[in-house]
Amino acid sequence: MSVAALVVCVLVGLAWRVDRFGVRERAHPADVLVVLGARVRRSGEPSLALRARVEKAVALYRAAVAPRLLFSGGLGSHPPSEARAAATLAVSLGVPPEACVLEELREAAVLLLSPRVLLASASSETE
Repeated sequence: MSVAALVVCVLVGLAWRVDRFGVRERAHPADVLVVLGARVRRSGEPSLALRARVEKAVALYRAAVAPRLLFSGGLGSHPPSEARAAATLAVSLGVPPEACVLEELREAAVLLLSPRVLLASASSETE
């Protein structure tokens, strides 16, 4: 086998792998988008990972994937709770407060019983 043929085989194999296992949007209609918590900075601002998750969830919300967002996450090293920091950011990005549910509320358990729950995650989290 020539070097050129080997290179072509490797590239085709790599392209197949990226196509098969690469990052793809798999969002589908859901009753609620679940945003998992991540670190809150000393300043009270969301970490880059939490910000990325919230921004992804807001984009899905704007695309009418789900009518509500459930923010999860307790109090870490610095207030506010991860859920509250995430919800505050989502509201600042245009999500109505009534569409946001924090993990601490009893309503969260009812929402999680829904058969159509979608977990929002950023494809590249740096923190």
